[in-house]
Amino acid sequence: MAVNPENANIIYKATENSLYKSVDGGNTWKRALIRPCRTVLIDPNDSNTIYIGYYDGMRKSEDGGDTWAQVALPVPAPINTITIDPNDSKALFAGSHGAGIIASKDKGLTWSFSNQGLHAQIINVIEYDHQAPETLYLGTDQSGVFRSLDKGTTWAAINQGLENLSISALVVDPDFGSNLYVGTKTGQIYKSTDKGLTWVKKHDLGDYGSTVYDLIIDSIDSIIFAATNKDGIYKSTDAGATWVNISADWDIYFVLDIEYHPTQSGVIFAATQDGIYKSIDNGEI
Repeated sequence: MAVNPENANIIYKATENSLYKSVDGGNTWKRALIRPCRTVLIDPNDSNTIYIGYYDGMRKSEDGGDTWAQVALPVPAPINTITIDPNDSKALFAGSHGAGIIASKDKGLTWSFSNQGLHAQIINVIEYDHQAPETLYLGTDQSGVFRSLDKGTTWAAINQGLENLSISALVVDPDFGSNLYVGTKTGQIYKSTDKGLTWVKKHDLGDYGSTVYDLIIDSIDSIIFAATNKDGIYKSTDAGATWVNISADWDIYFVLDIEYHPTQSGVIFAATQDGIYKSIDNGEI
């Protein structure tokens, strides 16, 4: 799911059969592209530019999803995640399922592998440190977390304290870049306070088959949200020390993605198997 940073009524949702677009805050939806999609990303500096990753490559739109062009990757690979340098829209990284990291320095015109030091081929999540954008973090399928200090040129594993190395979610605190959180495919949430050098377990769903699919931080209200596949959404208001399930009353359980409103504090969107939910008070409703 991706929310337009300039107009939160415009939302894109990647699904197993199509990319959908809403122009009324999620009340109604139309297909923007009939193709199975794995991820969608809006350029934070140009909201008409959108990238999608699907099961054998990428596509790009420069007109808000009206038309799409194929992106020429060095190999046809499923794309799990895409990110853009917050200060330079020319720099993109795509995390693949089988080919590691693929990078572009010209807004997606050309791509090359960027796997030096990376001992993993399945990348589930990529995040920038917005306070130090030369630093990036990867969550991999079986090899834990990797960090780059040189804009993705080289990578090194940072897994001390992680008991499970299948990372499905990762977020960098936008206000305190030394603080990171990761979620695993077995339902744990870990926190690092030293840029990933060491990790401490902060929560365990304790339910067989549970996965943490997404983590976001509302920097205005200092709240962390975790999306899970069996228990809906968890919320922490104390920097990850304790977590409370906030979605039981909504009767939603399988949550794939969470996004917060780009300008309105307390408004969050949750993408589930059944549709998009919206809360206007940090998940209380």
